[in-house]
Amino acid sequence: MIIPEVRPLPGRDVANIVQLLKAQQHRVHEWVSGSADERLTRYHEWASQTADLLEGVLATDAVDRLIRTPRHDLMMSKATAFNVGMVNHTLNAESRWQDNGLQVLIDQLEAAAAA
Repeated sequence: MIIPEVRPLPGRDVANIVQLLKAQQHRVHEWVSGSADERLTRYHEWASQTADLLEGVLATDAVDRLIRTPRHDLMMSKATAFNVGMVNHTLNAESRWQDNGLQVLIDQLEAAAAA
């Protein structure tokens, strides 16, 4: 996975951002099981909360690339029309994307802070 370089907003502490990202990465696993409806609800809550938190510390375009993915838009626009298999498959793919993407971002910020 390639995530373009993301820089914190001016005045934001990288260590705090990394902790925030790790906490949200851990929460990805909260929506990988259960019924399709339950998973979709937990995913929507996670995506909304994560975007709100990250917009306070990262540029909005970075949040859009990481959280508001094309799959996110698809799920939110078609949520009521999805069948169970489609919801589960799409959420599985999104959970992998989010877990990996957050890890890449954590690694980038930690490397930048160490340099």
